[in-house]
Amino acid sequence: MNATYFVPLVGITLMAVGLIGVGVAAWRSHKTQSRLDFIRSLGAEAEVYAATGPPVIERVQTPLLERMFGPARRGLRHNLSRLYPSSDIDRVHADLLKAGLTGSVRAEEFVAVQVGAVMLGIGVGLVALVSGVVSVKTGLAIVFILPMLGGLAPSWWLRHRIKARRDQVTNDLPDLLDLMTISVAAGLGLEQAMQVSCARFESPVCHELRLTLREMELGLSRHDALENMKLRTDIDDLVTFAVVLSQADALGLPIGRVLQAQADEMRDKRRQRAREKAAKVPVKILFPLALCFLPAILIVVIGPIVGPIMHAFHQA
Repeated sequence: MNATYFVPLVGITLMAVGLIGVGVAAWRSHKTQSRLDFIRSLGAEAEVYAATGPPVIERVQTPLLERMFGPARRGLRHNLSRLYPSSDIDRVHADLLKAGLTGSVRAEEFVAVQVGAVMLGIGVGLVALVSGVVSVKTGLAIVFILPMLGGLAPSWWLRHRIKARRDQVTNDLPDLLDLMTISVAAGLGLEQAMQVSCARFESPVCHELRLTLREMELGLSRHDALENMKLRTDIDDLVTFAVVLSQADALGLPIGRVLQAQADEMRDKRRQRAREKAAKVPVKILFPLALCFLPAILIVVIGPIVGPIMHAFHQA
């Protein structure tokens, strides 16, 4: 058999075997939970049939594309998310919670996007390989690289969002604590100080404090609400703030002094982080200087004398 047809055939066979293996593994991983899922689906269907449904006006006001393609999109999202283990979906949900995206993106939707991107990469690579648009080596590289990028790009984006939100919370927490300290010194309680400070300050840390206040309004104690905030954020400064508030509440310490001490400590930490970043600048700027500026300087300095030197060697 000609090598031109043998290599694509082997690649397509390996990809097909891999897809079949992934499908069998996903089926076996979800087989043990099929009965529990069936029981849960019965409860969900009972709730759906028991509901009266939205009024006709609300259904008409729903966008046409959502009414046409909404059920298919939800079914595709559910089927693609089942290819992921439940533990990974829980991990994605925790990451979305840390990134502050739980209100806009569900874990199942994020997982479905990842799986869909991987399948799209595989499809594009196979089409490019079989159609002969690119060479065999390039087609095999596309088959392996595109699915990898499709699976890793959403995770990289989510990690970037988590890091950006973490940095913003860490930088804004001292200023928010100053507002809370002033509010407590003016005679407000801790919950009222949180509410007033969050109303006059926009930051992800205010979003977390609003969730904590909402949990308190729903009946949770202050200690339990602060513990939930620790689990949601997993940010060192915010965890320290929650622990100190819980201890101050349990020991009966004055909240104003505790908040003032926390504000001073957080401000010192922010100053130390700024000094650390400033100390790293000379090391980071060394590589751009060596790669970009140094060759240009050498060309400007040595360039004019290259011609006379070469001319002198030719004459010699």
